[in-house]
Amino acid sequence: PDPIISGPSCVSGQAVLSTTENYDSYLWSNTNNTPTITVGPGTYSVTVTTTEGCSSTSAPFVVTAGPTALYTTDLPSPQLPGSSITFIDQSTVSGSTITDWLWIFDPLNGNSNTPNTTNLYTNPGTYPITLIVTAANGCTDTILGSFLIRPLDIIIPNVFSPNGDNVNEALVFENLQYYTNSLTIFNR
Repeated sequence: PDPIISGPSCVSGQAVLSTTENYDSYLWSNTNNTPTITVGPGTYSVTVTTTEGCSSTSAPFVVTAGPTALYTTDLPSPQLPGSSITFIDQSTVSGSTITDWLWIFDPLNGNSNTPNTTNLYTNPGTYPITLIVTAANGCTDTILGSFLIRPLDIIIPNVFSPNGDNVNEALVFENLQYYTNSLTIFNR
């Protein structure tokens, strides 16, 4: 047999390791004898045996501690137009250091390669936030998020006329989607 270990080489917690082929018995370097093992960072090998009694040991497989991407902001979401929001890296990694940051924002705010960055939001909307961090050991992690900028006002029409002339046919509240709301209609 020629056992080859498969699994993630970078983990933020635990990794599940297995072999690329099935064998009759397994003896992992951590004394486990199951086809798969769940492990943390470290170096692992497995000795496998076939039904014919032939055995072989795999090459060492290294599981490295990867980073956990995390960020916070100086102001909570949502905010109003004209807000300047600072995004603050809070990523961690065990046994290494974070060496690279890639913040990906909407096209108007572009990207940033610094641990902390600030963006000015002038228009209402939900803006995507992506942070990719890379540790000195080469492992990466990504976190996706969003930030809501809601408009200053809800625009409520004072009249609508569903009479078939294609003018003011529907009761439409502009910017309502940015606020928690309910509508109650009473007749006279």
